Amino acid sequence: MSDGLIKVVILLFFFLTGCQFKEETSAKGAPSFNKNQKITNYDKLMWSTQRLTASPIRLSISSDFSDDERTQIMTMADQWDNIITDYKLFDFSTTATANKSFANIDDYYDGEMGVYKSYKWFTNIDSDVLAVTQYFTKIKNRGSASEYFELIHADIIINYRDFSYSIDTKDSGISYDLPSVLLHELGHFLGLPHQNNYYVSSVMQPYMSIFINERSLYSYDVEAISSKYSEGADEDLPTIPKGEVTAHVRDYDDDLPIRGIIEMRANGECRRYENGVLVDIEHN
Repeated sequence: MSDGLIKVVILLFFFLTGCQFKEETSAKGAPSFNKNQKITNYDKLMWSTQRLTASPIRLSISSDFSDDERTQIMTMADQWDNIITDYKLFDFSTTATANKSFANIDDYYDGEMGVYKSYKWFTNIDSDVLAVTQYFTKIKNRGSASEYFELIHADIIINYRDFSYSIDTKDSGISYDLPSVLLHELGHFLGLPHQNNYYVSSVMQPYMSIFINERSLYSYDVEAISSKYSEGADEDLPTIPKGEVTAHVRDYDDDLPIRGIIEMRANGECRRYENGVLVDIEHN
């Protein structure tokens, strides 16, 4: 190979690799997380309203869900979306995406946000976990009165290895109600915490029974999502270009993200982890 051809190959290599997005990774290849930070106020965990105004969150649905199941998932998303009048929260215009059955939950931090089935489940997550919502967030307006935690990526993964789910209400007591599970998990996807007062009706109660069928929001849920995504909730943010809301946001704050995982367990318990550390156990 001539010297001139070698130079062309080298230049082409650097051009192509330079154009590719380089995900933040640790020495072992897993995504790097901001282990020195934690979420101090879950009421301030949310997607940027500026970004939502520009374009809703593009959320994919695994092709392993049937057409009827897909319809139910979108209907549950609409329960949340219909409360917000200034903009849409979700965009389901993309075709169904191939199901991802990763062995490592870190691998879902891949640039595509979605709802997936897992037939193998994860070695580092207990088998009694019905579903998880994994999310990534960055601190914005750090140190100011308008400081909040901007969600930049999230996925919902349902445990189909150890549990069965149905969209037929007649299967109550036999299988978990998939729409009820998704309505709860979509609340977490949007940044909502649990409602821990047993006497307050909410789909965000930290408990899911095989007999539960909750496919509509309660007044508490309506108020919670309205308060979080009211117009101008993050109006102090710098102006950003209009464009699609996608994962791996790179803009005016390039700190490493905080990774959170919320587990819904069959034993009536919910656990929240941040960067692999258990920070909360909730149950009713």
